[in-house]
Amino acid sequence: MFSPITPLSFALLALIPSAIARPATSRRAANQRKCKAPVEPSCTKFATGVLSADVNGTLSPFTLVDPLGSISFKENETRPLEVEYQTCKHFTNSESSDSDIPGRLYVPEFRSCIKVLNQPDETEPYFTLLSEVCDSSFGERFVLRPEENNTIFWTGSTNSTFEQGGCGELGYRVEEDGTPVLTENGVALGCEGKPFNLVLVNTTE
Repeated sequence: MFSPITPLSFALLALIPSAIARPATSRRAANQRKCKAPVEPSCTKFATGVLSADVNGTLSPFTLVDPLGSISFKENETRPLEVEYQTCKHFTNSESSDSDIPGRLYVPEFRSCIKVLNQPDETEPYFTLLSEVCDSSFGERFVLRPEENNTIFWTGSTNSTFEQGGCGELGYRVEEDGTPVLTENGVALGCEGKPFNLVLVNTTE
């Protein structure tokens, strides 16, 4: 014997479509959150390559610490860190030479920029992480030197009157055997550090 359909039954049935639709909306929102870090109009790709360390004359790729997104290093790495070096019109460094190219490091795989986490600190060491929001802040400011084997230093807020960390150009610290110093936050940047190297894949003028 069938039960009669009451007004309450109609009300419950009306709620079912909206309840089913909510997960799809949530999935779309989650996907949108993954697609942050738009490239600013004033920033354009200059070069693509693998961020590498010069270990006793051999260029070996850096990688990322999961899930922190910090730059790390492991010999014979199978997941090299590929980056875009992006130049930005509003980046300036009055202390740089004509051959220096101010810019930032963008990681296409994660749609994120490499940023120095503790940039406001007055002294080293400094540590990196991936930022989903590329805001071109001082933590993201580097300089590329194509004439010096595409070396890259972090310059931070260095200008004509101030030097980030006391020296203005910071690289990764190294062990006695030439490999990068590793901490729980990945590589450590300092004034006595070595510059990163960009092993080019493609360059645009």
